[in-house]
Amino acid sequence: MTLLLALSVLSWSVIIERAKRLARSGRRNEELKSKIEDLIGKNKFKEIPAVCRANPNSLSSVCRDVFSVEEKAPVERMETLIDRAIRVELEDLGKRIS
Repeated sequence: MTLLLALSVLSWSVIIERAKRLARSGRRNEELKSKIEDLIGKNKFKEIPAVCRANPNSLSSVCRDVFSVEEKAPVERMETLIDRAIRVELEDLGKRIS
């Protein structure tokens, strides 16, 4: 019975930690999204990686990887970078869930 109680407490602590992290990440993503959209509107693409480094979260790592590439990079290269960055972030968000 003690083991079940301990595992239940552990499970709930992971659930609460993930819920807080996802909520915090969502708020930060919205703030970062508006900053990036503003920079894109002003054609300041080279400033986006610096803004992403200053605001670390799941969206920033994806955008940092994508906008760090040369402007004339092939579309396939950009797609590969986006896919890789998203996979890394999903793995990070899924830690200790199982």
